[in-house]
Amino acid sequence: MDVQRLRMPTTKTAGVWVNRSRLVVNYDNESISSVLDLNSCPLATDVTKYDSAYIVQQVVLQGPGDIDSRVLIIIFHFLSAFFQFLAAMDGNMYYENILQGHVNIGHFVEYSLSASIMIVAMCGQLELTDIYLILSITANCWGCMIFGLLAELMFERNINIIYDKNKVDAYWVAHFAGWVLILVMFVGVTSNIDVINRCTPSTSAVKIPQWVLGIVYTELFLFGCFGIVQGVSFYVRGNLSGLSDGKSMKRREQLATYTEASYIILSFTAKTILGWGIIFGNFVNSKNK
Repeated sequence: MDVQRLRMPTTKTAGVWVNRSRLVVNYDNESISSVLDLNSCPLATDVTKYDSAYIVQQVVLQGPGDIDSRVLIIIFHFLSAFFQFLAAMDGNMYYENILQGHVNIGHFVEYSLSASIMIVAMCGQLELTDIYLILSITANCWGCMIFGLLAELMFERNINIIYDKNKVDAYWVAHFAGWVLILVMFVGVTSNIDVINRCTPSTSAVKIPQWVLGIVYTELFLFGCFGIVQGVSFYVRGNLSGLSDGKSMKRREQLATYTEASYIILSFTAKTILGWGIIFGNFVNSKNK
């Protein structure tokens, strides 16, 4: 039975890149059709429900504040430096942890904060203005890192899930749960790209700048690399039980060293590209206005 009032069409919102010299929306009498291809993407100022008695008026309200990428860049670089400083405060424990074949779980605590702030900066560059969408994307990023932390703790404590006499390694469940969150985050971050590409003519001058797309896709790739590093680490460490204790310990130490180096290099690369990319890109873009 199809109860029409229980169904509701969805809408998309998009921030359109318009050079100040070409600004037409809400500033003069030119139609918004000069910016958007309304045949491909009809406006949804009024959305008719599947009940002829109702119409939904889409309203855009002023948000609680601005996204200042300059401040966000300072914060996520500060967090990275602060956590590295904490690790250096007790160098003996830091290296002992690696010698024992353990992964530095402090990375996941730092990434849960700094990576989430980086995502907000990327949303700002893509003109994603819906505060609840931004919060949802940020929460997904934070949750992904926390699942990574839980996966490491479960691996170290050899926690398993028993179902109908079958044993499942709990760390793989947490690891793949993190992938679900990060993939949904990818969809949210790139949603504006899809809308702009679909709704603006191919000859339009309001496309998202290539430097922004380069930064976003590079960052999302690097974010995915963190998950790949953890997955490979789990796979290799999980297959060390067949070796003698001496060989296994040596392999664990080597793997912990490689994993630690990979996380540090990925973190440094991602933060540097995002920080300098945003500053340089916006500087060049402002000079061309």
